[in-house]
Amino acid sequence: MENLNDSMSSASINETSTQSDGTAAPICIVPSCAHPINLVLRASDGKRFAAHAELLDLYSSCFPPAECVQGIEETDLSESAEILDMLLRFMHPHPQPDITNLPRPTLEDLAEAVEKYQIYPAMQVCKNEMRRTVYDRPVEVLKYSMKHSYKDLRDEAVFYTVETPIEIVWNIMKDSNPIFFCAWTLFCHKLREKNLQGRYEQAVNAGRDQANRHVVPACSDHWRRFSDRVIDLLRGRHWKPFYVSFDLAAEHARLNLDYCHRCSHREREDSALAIWRRSLDALRREVSLDDWY
Repeated sequence: MENLNDSMSSASINETSTQSDGTAAPICIVPSCAHPINLVLRASDGKRFAAHAELLDLYSSCFPPAECVQGIEETDLSESAEILDMLLRFMHPHPQPDITNLPRPTLEDLAEAVEKYQIYPAMQVCKNEMRRTVYDRPVEVLKYSMKHSYKDLRDEAVFYTVETPIEIVWNIMKDSNPIFFCAWTLFCHKLREKNLQGRYEQAVNAGRDQANRHVVPACSDHWRRFSDRVIDLLRGRHWKPFYVSFDLAAEHARLNLDYCHRCSHREREDSALAIWRRSLDALRREVSLDDWY
């Protein structure tokens, strides 16, 4: 992938050709692009970008067919120049822009624009990057996943929002999906009613009890220290990440218990890790947004 800073520096408009009305037309932002320019897209801040109807038609489902474009047409879009630059780079047979280090608000704007114009090469890329931000901005990720029907991402993000103040969730969700806000409220209430914190402690202890029966003395000691640490997190203010960080925690346990097959192998039904995983997965399935939405 190309570096985004380099991409943006090369995106400055070079007025080299002339449109039918006498105004200068920009050149393509992608170096050595040989496709004919027959569209000019103007960003919300006034910057103008050259575009190719055949590529927009190929990579997106929201632009007019290439055969319908006559001459060089100019169109105003609501996206900023930064977002429009990245959108156009995704719609070229060219290395995609690197969006891994975008500021969170910029990533959210890009993800929305990609969905708006149905730019197929960028949709999964943006979804994956949005998933990576779920811990930092869970409500924004939840809103995005609801709006665009990404159920897997929705079910992951919602657990991170359980301890978010209700006013914050309402302010973010009210304009896009107020009905879902009601479902979210019921979901959080049901979680608290289930007393999952206490039941997670039981699940963690299930792995510890299994380790106590192992022949390797260090297993029980490690599981005791590991499960005590997890329970401390569950009881504290920051216990919520454990809801969706189980796989990471389990991998940590596996690496630390690698010398004991009965503790670490997922394939073994009697391993401490397998028992822990089954217990936690069963608890997470007890409460679902599907019950209300």
